[in-house]
Amino acid sequence: MESKVAVIVPCHNAARYLGATVDALLKQDFALPYRILLVDDASTDQTPALIRSLEGYAPGIITALTSQAGNLSQARNTALAEALKSDYVCFSDADDVPHSDFISSLYRLITSTGADCACRGYRIIDENGGRIKTPQSLETKTPLTGPEAAFQILKDDRVKAYVWCKIFSAPLLKRTNIAFLPERFVYEDLVWCFQTFLASDRVAFSREPVYDYLIHRGSLSHRADPQAFMMHVCAYAACRAYSSFLLGEEASLKMFKRARGTMVFKCDCDILTARKLYPEGIAAPRHLARELVGRICSPEFRIVGEPWERYIIDLGFLGHPQLTQG
Repeated sequence: MESKVAVIVPCHNAARYLGATVDALLKQDFALPYRILLVDDASTDQTPALIRSLEGYAPGIITALTSQAGNLSQARNTALAEALKSDYVCFSDADDVPHSDFISSLYRLITSTGADCACRGYRIIDENGGRIKTPQSLETKTPLTGPEAAFQILKDDRVKAYVWCKIFSAPLLKRTNIAFLPERFVYEDLVWCFQTFLASDRVAFSREPVYDYLIHRGSLSHRADPQAFMMHVCAYAACRAYSSFLLGEEASLKMFKRARGTMVFKCDCDILTARKLYPEGIAAPRHLARELVGRICSPEFRIVGEPWERYIIDLGFLGHPQLTQG
């Protein structure tokens, strides 16, 4: 039967956690056909063998794929072509636990509202099973427009740029050809969600939690990284470029001026988290972050010749004169 939903699960050295994740995905209460795409991302542990075993255990539901890039973005991109054979696309990390209504709840929200994307809430769980908190997620009576939803990503309050508590329509992704930026940096979700939201006619939101985000020492998002603030800045620049291309310079500039304070604050958070890794202290990176965010929020925003050029070049906007003029 034709699959209604495809769930992409990138897996890098995930053997310790993957069994629980896949077990949860196989026990979904979703009554329609769905697929689970497990992508081995250059693992060096038992993950490849486990994925093959799981594919044999649930043929027709689980599909094993391989990416040799050792890169989360590339692993997700590897699965997208296969996922787009379904009507809708979801994501899960290989060390988290989707609730039993993860697929059905997201599917119900997106189909009942006629939205292009839909988002629900999540819980944060430590690796010993204790709940840390349930973040306050956005809920709206009616879907937001694409620009309204995209601004919520920049606002970074009750809407977070995680792909795993969301569902995306395949026609939207086919029409826009949106892919994850191939460079190795930790804010690929921010760019993906901003782009997909901005290109949508409507985006639906509900605070109901459908996903458990597991906190453990190996989590990529919880490692101090001295370059995290720069990666964050480059992600913001990619979003600015896309909004200029899609909305026009005036509307894009207005959106990013409204979000400038939040962007500076989030970069400060990156810098403060990694402050022990800066031998010269945090003043220099904080000054640089403010300067770069200011350039992103300026009418003179450009791509070529800027620190974010190599991250954004694959977006295909280098023919846009407003963005490339020296």
